[in-house]
Amino acid sequence: MEPIDNVLARIKHKASGTNQWDASCPCRSDDENPSLRVSVGKQGQVLMKCLRGGGCELSEICESIALEVGDLFPKDTPTPKKTKLDLVDTYTYFYKDGTLAMEVLRFVDQRGKKTFRQRRPEESGGWNWSTSDIVKPLYRLPQVIHAKEDGRPIYVVEGEKDVHTLEALGKTATTNPGGAGAEGQNKWMPHHTDALAGANVIIICDNDKAGYLHARSVNKLLTDAGCSVKVFKPGTHNDVSDLIDAGEDLASSLVPFDPSDYETSSSTESEVEHETETSSPSALSSLIGELVVLQDKDMTESVLMGRVASHFDNFIRTKDREPEDNGKLVEWSPFLETTVDLSYDWVIPNVLERQERVIIVAAEGAGKTTLARQVALMSSAGIHPFRRDAMPKVRTLMIDLENPERIIRRASARIYDKIKWFDKHHDLDAHLLMKPDGVNLFGSKDKAMIEEHVATVRPDILFFGPLYKAFIDPGGRTAESVSLEIAKFLDYIRCTYNCALWIEHHAPLGSGGQRDLRPFGSAVWSRWSEFGLALAPDPTDPELISFNHYRGQREAREWPTLCKRGESWPFEVVEFSQFQSTDSPQGSGRTDEELNEAYQNKEFDDAQVTPW
Repeated sequence: MEPIDNVLARIKHKASGTNQWDASCPCRSDDENPSLRVSVGKQGQVLMKCLRGGGCELSEICESIALEVGDLFPKDTPTPKKTKLDLVDTYTYFYKDGTLAMEVLRFVDQRGKKTFRQRRPEESGGWNWSTSDIVKPLYRLPQVIHAKEDGRPIYVVEGEKDVHTLEALGKTATTNPGGAGAEGQNKWMPHHTDALAGANVIIICDNDKAGYLHARSVNKLLTDAGCSVKVFKPGTHNDVSDLIDAGEDLASSLVPFDPSDYETSSSTESEVEHETETSSPSALSSLIGELVVLQDKDMTESVLMGRVASHFDNFIRTKDREPEDNGKLVEWSPFLETTVDLSYDWVIPNVLERQERVIIVAAEGAGKTTLARQVALMSSAGIHPFRRDAMPKVRTLMIDLENPERIIRRASARIYDKIKWFDKHHDLDAHLLMKPDGVNLFGSKDKAMIEEHVATVRPDILFFGPLYKAFIDPGGRTAESVSLEIAKFLDYIRCTYNCALWIEHHAPLGSGGQRDLRPFGSAVWSRWSEFGLALAPDPTDPELISFNHYRGQREAREWPTLCKRGESWPFEVVEFSQFQSTDSPQGSGRTDEELNEAYQNKEFDDAQVTPW
């Protein structure tokens, strides 16, 4: 048996070209979008490269399929020696109070190639090599804070080695963990900006594309945060350490650099298309297998993302988040006998619990966005959006991917005026992100942008949509795989930031020009959410809107079944589902008069909800 046959028999794969395959990485149980590139080398050896995150080591891949590295080579081919890594430096990160946060270890192999690993201390002693769930501070954060308080300049560079170089010259310097990273990784976090806000900052970027883009991004963030910022390049050297090692003077050798003048591309899309047409499958596959090479191509970002999106995993793994959740194994008896709090963590009492997902589908103009605005504003004001009685206030964030600012203002004014009428607008904790051109959740930059806003607001309920404006299909993907990847990112957001999701989606056109009461596109959306509702005008009265469940509820809740277009609120409940909780009133929601009376009786002051 040839080495390639032995490997392919052990992995899930499909052909992508001559002697080339795409496969699920055996090191990862959740590799739904194949990230392992397999091919045959000139000497008949098996070549494998994992493209997820930092990539899995070849030895790890082989171990996962019960092979040795030597099994990848024909019998008469000498096995390459395993590369030895030498630890050359350890960089220790501290929080502002001096508490140890993490360490970055710098390794160098026999060829001089550097590799970095991160670890954090365990409370019980020892080290944990997963750092995805901690807040990673700036390097030398305590010294940075002192320099900021004293009004001294702070140098921002791209690596711990450069920090040490500047410290040897008596400067205060810092870097973020991972430095610039690859384009679009956004390793600079909002709390890094907060730590430097108002400071006198000097950025020295590395002399490469990633360095220029990083400098541009950090420069804007720090300038917006009130910093006085100057940006320099290290002359003709790769970085500031190389400049100093060459014996040059720092002050006289730095070259002023305006990152806003740096353009990532000058080629046209037509030129790129021509390149694609004339490239052989093997050449294209090679480009895909080497992201760095592809990034160096002179093309627009949109085209770049289109070329590589289907071959690289989502943003979750591009930010040093390695999936390590192996589930929770328990025995039934102690599991059920253990006393735990089983009460509901409501964001909308008796309707929606924290981390639950609801998808609202309807035809265009049916009012799903208006409903979302009403729910977002009323719940943030402490008014139950359906019952219109008192509820604990929640923080909301609506991400509108479709409507321009003027339409949003006009359509939302009526809701806000009503909340003002009840004098509930003073401490409204509701937020809006307008992005009428949509986003591309196949692109790491838009994922980073969405996550940054969510991390800033920390909503209890995230409203998002419409879903069709959330991605640009890169082509060559099934609707199922496209939807799964978008759903995976949304799941990551709700679980990481502990929020409920309210998603808007369109209903497809069925037979006879009528709208089907189900989500458009992949069946993923029909089974993904806990609750799926379709809004449809009542055939007997266009002022009535029916709430139909296109999928079975995972738990019985007090969703409306029929609403009317109200004179005061856009949606006013006429009737609820037959299910009622024992502590909720029967029938439709409160009238404005009843709501006002309850407000005058201070029912809304410090509203609490009784768990079921």
